[in-house]
Amino acid sequence: MITDRDMAAKDRVAARTAKRISAALNRMARDLPESVAAQAALADVIAELTRLEPWFLRLIFEDGDIREAYDAAVAERPATPTARPV
Repeated sequence: MITDRDMAAKDRVAARTAKRISAALNRMARDLPESVAAQAALADVIAELTRLEPWFLRLIFEDGDIREAYDAAVAERPATPTARPV
C-alpha cells in the first residue's frame, strides 16, 4: 500500500528530476550554434533516449496516465513557445 509519506517522496523525486531535465535542456539549447534549431537537437535527444531507455520513452509516448498528466499541465498553464534560452 502506498502511504502519504511514499507519495510525498515520489513528488519530491519527480520535482527534483524535472528541474534537472529542464536545466539540461536549457544548457543544450544554450550550447548549440545559432544556426542549429533546438528542435533538431531535441529530436536527436529523443532518438538517443529511445536507444538508451526504450521503456522510458515508450511510457512517455504511449501511457494514458502520462498523456493525461501532460494535458492537465497544459490546461493549467498553456505551453507557449518561448525564445531560445541564451
